[in-house]
Amino acid sequence: MVTTVCPFCKKQIDYLRYSTTIIESGTFKVNGNNCSTYAMDNIDVDNAEYSCPICRKVITRYEKEARIFLNGEEVRMNAVI
Repeated sequence: MVTTVCPFCKKQIDYLRYSTTIIESGTFKVNGNNCSTYAMDNIDVDNAEYSCPICRKVITRYEKEARIFLNGEEVRMNAVI
């Protein structure tokens, strides 16, 4: 297992925390009996963040950079660092 060092707290880590906003859209209907129905059309994922599990600071917002970072390779982070 590869471990890397958080650029903020300098602790060794072997995973990142992941969080995102999920936006669900669709239709909402009410029929004559006042019963409602939902039909989902689309799910969008937005604002992904990959954070240090210890200090919780965001390291990147891109999965590709998170993979490279966790493999211990040098990467110039586009999003945060």
